[in-house]
Parts: sequence; structure tokens; C-alpha cells
Amino acid sequence: MYIIPVKSRRSEVVTKAIARTINQLDPEFRKSMTHDNGVEMANHKWLKSSRL
Repeated sequence: MYIIPVKSRRSEVVTKAIARTINQLDPEFRKSMTHDNGVEMANHKWLKSSRL
């Protein structure tokens, strides 16, 4: 589990912070990620497409 500090709950801010963190992980660990349905995850499709 990771706790990622963010400056706001805006979806763009949250998903970019998550993308930076995920892209530092080994690809094997990127295969599964869960999230809740909060408004901060409204940009989840962009996050999925931004992963390497």
C-alpha cells in the first residue's frame, strides 16, 4: 500500500501523482490496482492509458 501526498483532491492532480508512483514500480506490480469510486478517481481511464 502506498500513501501519496497530493495538494488537492482534483482528479487531474490525484491521477498524475498516482501515475508518477506507479511508473516507478516494477511492471509486475502494475498489473493490479484497485481504487474507490470517489470523484478524485474520475480520471482513471487516463491513468490506465498513461501506464507504461
